[in-house]
Amino acid sequence: MSDSTISYDPKDYYEKDLKDRFKENAEKYFDGLKAKANVDVEANKLTCNKIQKEVEINKAGHAKIKTQNCIKFLFISLIVIATIILIVSLVFTFSLNDSNIVFPILIGASILIIIGSLLYIFLVSNKKIKKLKAIDAENDRRLQKLCDEAYAQLKPLNDIFNYYDFNNIVKKTTDIFTLDDNLDQLKLLMVRNCYGLTNEPSNNESILGVMSGDIKTNPFIRIKVLEKTMYNKVYTGSIVIHWSERVSDGKGGSRYVTRTQTLTATISKPAPLFSNATYTIYGNEAAPDLVFSRQPSGLKINSSEDDIKKFVKDGEKKLEKLTQKSIKKGGTFQALANSEFESLFGAINRNNETQFRLLFTPLAQQNMVELITKSPYGDDFTFYKQKKINIVSSIHSRNAFSFNEEGFRKIYSYQELKTTYINTVCELFKSLYFDLAPILSIPLYQQTDAGIYDIKRNFLQHISDYDAESLVNSMNPSKFMPEEASTAQILKVKYDKTIKNADFFEVNSSSFKTINRVEYVSLMGGDGRLHNVPVYWVEYIPVNKKSIVSIRDYGGGESDFNNLNSSQEFIDEYKKAFSFPIRFKNYIGFYDNGCYSYNDDYDDELTTIINKSISSKDRR
Repeated sequence: MSDSTISYDPKDYYEKDLKDRFKENAEKYFDGLKAKANVDVEANKLTCNKIQKEVEINKAGHAKIKTQNCIKFLFISLIVIATIILIVSLVFTFSLNDSNIVFPILIGASILIIIGSLLYIFLVSNKKIKKLKAIDAENDRRLQKLCDEAYAQLKPLNDIFNYYDFNNIVKKTTDIFTLDDNLDQLKLLMVRNCYGLTNEPSNNESILGVMSGDIKTNPFIRIKVLEKTMYNKVYTGSIVIHWSERVSDGKGGSRYVTRTQTLTATISKPAPLFSNATYTIYGNEAAPDLVFSRQPSGLKINSSEDDIKKFVKDGEKKLEKLTQKSIKKGGTFQALANSEFESLFGAINRNNETQFRLLFTPLAQQNMVELITKSPYGDDFTFYKQKKINIVSSIHSRNAFSFNEEGFRKIYSYQELKTTYINTVCELFKSLYFDLAPILSIPLYQQTDAGIYDIKRNFLQHISDYDAESLVNSMNPSKFMPEEASTAQILKVKYDKTIKNADFFEVNSSSFKTINRVEYVSLMGGDGRLHNVPVYWVEYIPVNKKSIVSIRDYGGGESDFNNLNSSQEFIDEYKKAFSFPIRFKNYIGFYDNGCYSYNDDYDDELTTIINKSISSKDRR
């Protein structure tokens, strides 16, 4: 029986079935890649054992150098102390002009200590340290050689790691949902036009990553964005003032005392704040008029049963007041009988009670309560429904969003590589699954077929706007950064044109240059006078820059990409006009240097050059 035909509690089903099944499939998939790469595990294990021994030798060597440096420092300290004693003794000897025997003894001892210490430092300590550093350098070279050998042993495996590995493991594990290789522009248009997506990333949000797929036949798009928000930053300045006051001395007279006061001034000025956020956008025609939103309840992973009961009890009182208030004002809100669900889910701003009850059946309510109270991440998700569009945003997915094979290339141990790979994809699956879990908790969504979007593909665009923006954020940021910019940047893409295999996008970068300012705030001091208190602040001035990127399909693997970058023919023909390419999913992107003349013939020539680098076994 396939997963999609099972009636399940999403949270319980993950813990009892999917979690272990996915890990098992991930291990099998990794073993398959290892076999394909023909990695000699035993040879790598021997190399890693040698590396570990060299690491221990290096630690011992570093400890010896540290010990000798401490001894050298000790003798330098003796020289300093002896020099001070020598100077003081000489001063006292000549100033007192007596025959006190103590000072001559101190002078002689100090000179002996200084000479002895200098001789030890130059004749013994420095030679030992130099010798130990030479040995340490040789150990480092030997260690680096072993590490290079270990990296080389794993290189065939690293070369076949691919962005789509995660998708392939998911496909072997479940059909509850499916993942796309890329977000097709047609699917994006469908979500916009069929389901009415309007709440898309704004000009203050840049897309860093994209995943897409379907739950049954209904589409979802999962994005990670860099957000820019403006807030009022508080700056503080202060000065210390002094004045004299005449006060009574208690004896019929008076005296002056000095008073001190710190005057502190604050001002607030606009400043940008950059942060990451993730959103899962899901289209479904069930309850097509319903609008609501819910925020996390505040329950944590370790919330006890008593905490939950107290939260629900407090919620019941609020729900009762809301219902009475709605009745008095002729509103439509009426709390469900399941007060636990109502309190925990908290979608009290719904606009259609009939469709809300249609969507949240007793089973859906039970699933949602289970998810909120027992999720491995705690209750960390927001849920917005805007008619046919559903948006789920979570905190946990900011740290585990998509598979990036580049992260494994710094690992030289096969066993560590395998453990890291398995843990990474398992955490990604958990993160993705619990982003989709609020959707999976609603049976009506699984029973509703996707809307029909009848459109003839009369556009040439190969890569979707979302994937293009994500690719641009993978490129060297300095290429897009405006002059004088000194903060992070928000990159937005706009489709320009397609010439055969290449899509061209205009990239707009928005950032800020900063200017240091000072503002004087007048404050009354305790001396009865006004004082100007300087407050230093930073002015953020918007700056922009427009660029062009070229993006095209690429069917090769990592080794093919390396071959392409080292091809003299490619360097001669393509890099005249464009920067070095970036590989992203099955696309490659180029930054336009502004000196190209691009046409169909040129594209054909470049396509031929690119295809030469792609071996048939790696074509995807």
